[in-house]
Amino acid sequence: MYHGGGQDHWDEFYGEFGLKAFVAGNSEIQLGGCFQKEISALSDFQDLKMRRPGLRAEVINRLGGTAVNLPGGEIMPALQSRIIDATECVGSGNDLAFGFYKVTKNYYGPDFHEPGAAIELSVNKEAWDGLEAVLQAVPEKMRPR
Repeated sequence: MYHGGGQDHWDEFYGEFGLKAFVAGNSEIQLGGCFQKEISALSDFQDLKMRRPGLRAEVINRLGGTAVNLPGGEIMPALQSRIIDATECVGSGNDLAFGFYKVTKNYYGPDFHEPGAAIELSVNKEAWDGLEAVLQAVPEKMRPR
C-alpha cells in the first residue's frame, strides 16, 4: 500500500463506499507445509499423504498425492505414526506450537492460497475528513517502516 500509489488506489476504491482505510498490521504468511521428505520436483507429490483441506486438497490430489482431512488435534499423532507424510496447519506460529518440527525435516512456503494478508482499519470517510490534521497524521506515523 505504501508504494506505487497503493494508498491512493485504496482511497479511490473505498471512497465509493464512504470509507477511509489503512493497513493496521498483517497476519503471517500461510506456509506450504511440514514434510517428512524433501520435495524437489512435482513427482515427489506422487503417493504423498498430506493433511490438507479445501481447494489445497484438490491440488495435492491432482499432483498424485492423497489429501487427508484431519482435525487439528489429530495431526501430530498422524505424523508420528506416518499415517500422513506432511501437513499444513494455519501458519508458522501454530506449526511451532504443535511441534511439527520434531517429526518433520522439511518446511516449505509460502503457499499459493495466502502468501500474505493485510489487516485493515476502516473508518467513516466523513468522520475522517472532520478530524484535525494532527489526528489524521497518526496512521501514517504508526505504519511499519
